[in-house]
Amino acid sequence: SLPQPDNGGVVASVTWYTVPDAGLFAGGAVDPMTRAFITHIPLSEISVRRRKYWHSKGKSKRHMRIADVACGSGVIACAIAHATPKARIYAGDFDRAAISAAEYNLAGKASVVHADVLAGFFRDKRFDVLVSNPPVHIGAHDSFGVLNSLLSDAPSRLYHGGELWLVAQSYVPVGCLAASCNGAKSKSKWRKIRLTWSDGQFSVWRLVRR
Repeated sequence: SLPQPDNGGVVASVTWYTVPDAGLFAGGAVDPMTRAFITHIPLSEISVRRRKYWHSKGKSKRHMRIADVACGSGVIACAIAHATPKARIYAGDFDRAAISAAEYNLAGKASVVHADVLAGFFRDKRFDVLVSNPPVHIGAHDSFGVLNSLLSDAPSRLYHGGELWLVAQSYVPVGCLAASCNGAKSKSKWRKIRLTWSDGQFSVWRLVRR
């Protein structure tokens, strides 16, 4: 069964496809960090904020666009699609085995693309919300390259006031990395960088585009 955003329990059980021995994170299943992340994404609050934004632009009927970056087998995107059936969902990953699984799991729920972080990720589109459980290891070693790229490039792919939601192990310095790529205050990319939840093992972050 998939977890549900807004601390809403679980989504009804779904058939899940993964690629055996392909090296997918957690084998393509729902790992504890992803489960915690989905549970602590307040989609109802986010939807209200984005509706207010589009209403102020005279586009109150616009559907929210949500994208799962480094989507793996599509767990996060699938849970969000179930929770927000009117939203437009997008997902992408660099790993072709992951994309193979995601295309199956997200059929009819999301548009899926093979992309390196945000390079090549639906280039003609911007989004209301980006979500990600980005890889922070290569083998047994820490590697924050994907995370840094996401923190640096995401603002250009978000609408004004758009939000980036991330989960990582609590030792990963997401806040410091985001601040370091933010630039001078007058030219900062992120208006808010907030830790919204942590259990000491995993942490959920919210960043708001200026």
